[in-house]
Amino acid sequence: MLEQVCQLARIAGDAIMEVYDGNQPMDVASKKDDSPVTAADIAAHKVIMSGLLALTPDIPILSEEDPQEWQVRQHWQRYWLVDPLDGTKEFIKRNGEFTVNIALIEKGKPVLGVVYAPVMKVLYCAENGKAWKDECGRRKQIQVRDARPPLWSSAAPTATIRSWRSTWSRSVNIKPLRSAHR
Repeated sequence: MLEQVCQLARIAGDAIMEVYDGNQPMDVASKKDDSPVTAADIAAHKVIMSGLLALTPDIPILSEEDPQEWQVRQHWQRYWLVDPLDGTKEFIKRNGEFTVNIALIEKGKPVLGVVYAPVMKVLYCAENGKAWKDECGRRKQIQVRDARPPLWSSAAPTATIRSWRSTWSRSVNIKPLRSAHR
């Protein structure tokens, strides 16, 4: 199933790039929460929704562009979590800093995930504890690890990266954690 989801992300990325490259109008509007939505968001959403429904008709889909009400989804044990165009503001700015995100969630945990950056043609995918990076059709396995701090730590540094294209500016914030020994 991972390969089919990777292909869906690429097709959605192609739909996004049609708008990004000016071949289709951008048509920016505002959602209920005042965040922007573009023709690219909608085009990618349609590609992913139809593809996932064909691939797994029995698994519900929670998409940023068409979220189900909490009453409908509160008992979902297995579902697709989709952000067809993560970084719409960056897309509008045309800085290339946006992705297509698709994940399969089971019992609150991701079991399969795909992140595709269409401008760079770089795709990251993972399932069953293994991950790969696919750059322009060349796939190689990469190492992944849990990024959470250990429970025994008394402080957990956090870093914020402003942009992967600009100089990496970091802000460090030390947050105390409750001791695991209490």
